Amino acid sequence: MTGTATLLRLLLRLDRARMAIWLLALPALVWLGARSIASLYPTAAERVAYARTNGQITAQIAMSGPPRGLDTIGGITVYEAGWLASIAIAASAILLAIRATRAHEDSGAWELILAGQIGPRAPLAASALLVTVNQLVLGAAISLALLAAGADHGGSLAFGAAAATIGILFGMLALLAAQVASNASAARRLALGILGASFALRAIHDTTDLPLGWASPLSWAQASEPFGSNDPLPLAATVAAAAMIFLLALAVNARRDLGQGLLAARPGPASAGPLLQTLPGLHLRLARGTILAWAVAAGITFAAFGSIVPSIDSIAGSSEATAEVMAAYGDQSLTDAFLAFCLIALAILAAGGATAVALRLHADERAGRLPALAVAPLRRHRVLALYALPMLLAAVLTCLVGGTALAIGAGASGNDWSATTSIITGGLVQAAPALVLGALALALAATAPRLVGIAWLVYAASAIIAILGPVLRLPGWASDLTPFAHVADYPSAAFPWALLGIAAALLIAAATGFARRDIAG
Repeated sequence: MTGTATLLRLLLRLDRARMAIWLLALPALVWLGARSIASLYPTAAERVAYARTNGQITAQIAMSGPPRGLDTIGGITVYEAGWLASIAIAASAILLAIRATRAHEDSGAWELILAGQIGPRAPLAASALLVTVNQLVLGAAISLALLAAGADHGGSLAFGAAAATIGILFGMLALLAAQVASNASAARRLALGILGASFALRAIHDTTDLPLGWASPLSWAQASEPFGSNDPLPLAATVAAAAMIFLLALAVNARRDLGQGLLAARPGPASAGPLLQTLPGLHLRLARGTILAWAVAAGITFAAFGSIVPSIDSIAGSSEATAEVMAAYGDQSLTDAFLAFCLIALAILAAGGATAVALRLHADERAGRLPALAVAPLRRHRVLALYALPMLLAAVLTCLVGGTALAIGAGASGNDWSATTSIITGGLVQAAPALVLGALALALAATAPRLVGIAWLVYAASAIIAILGPVLRLPGWASDLTPFAHVADYPSAAFPWALLGIAAALLIAAATGFARRDIAG
């Protein structure tokens, strides 16, 4: 593995900005979540009431896992936000691992590097070290965030270690997927599909009598019971499994050709269908996987949220502070306030999908595909429209699917379908703030490609303020900085035309800037 250290330094330099964003954002979210929990349930009696109420809700257990340590600030934080943090950590490790291996291999970088005095297994070894070190640092940062928020030492260290092992395991699975799949996109789909299946298996195990615990890697780390027994043995087993997966990835790497995978790419149809014979149809086809992934995530998430709706009054009754915070999301009933919160969360998810799809413009430019489109007689504004259309579809479809799932979950669990239309309409309204952030991402990619990272920073800051603003009692001017604050509270379905105007202005600015700059490649 000659040259592993050199390649590790190279990968650190190439990915340091992306890694820094994850290393800052995730611990910050955990800290903010823990602080909000501490303010909501400051006394032991209130935490006991929370445990008694929330620990019995099947939908909450499906999302968060078995209720353990709910009499502590850290335990409630892990129960409320730990599942989301675990998914984000695993996803970050998968993306980092694929980018460090198969993405560079597809671009031809590893072929050039391996022509020198670099061992053939050095890229894989360097990528494994990069993922491992990154996840260990991330786990340590999460532990420090919990400690800073007032959680106890043992549980904080256990959850940080569990987070790190989850990231390492899924990072190694991604490295194996990079050897098996035919290209980087297929490897991402395979690894993220395993993550989705793991979450589903974990939820089924926790809410039924089916013994599926060891079928999901997420259950392995969860078995350490942070803020409960703090058992290190499941984490050791997880690390051992990660090591075995890495050895398997090395074995597969030694038996495949550079640029190829064990699974050959499927040949396409002999002729393109009517949709693919048009440029808009081609772009929709290329963005289809991303659009559907965000829409399916919205459907699963908000179906679970909808099933909680009939239990909102009992949940709010566990603490006056909880009822007060719920009321901050709407001045109607507690049920309407919870639905308003769900719709804000839906808008955030839709904005994430719109941003991801919009940034395909930057990805195509970096890959050298954009110059083939931006030539006469196709004018630049029409090229930009080809990327704006999938972004628009991502925002609207995610809101439609998420709103429909929320309405069905609420109606089916409570056997009351009277609010179905208003919930679906309220979900569609949330496409407006999502379009603003998607248009901002497209404007940055079109006018200032070096600054596209700002799109995700603005998205993260807006999401944090929208979700935690009422809990942290932020001043009104701070909340007004996010587009999510300019949508009427549920059950109002008034469309925020001002946001649509802002999105249109951003798209006009994107078209103007795109027409005046050179295109890389």
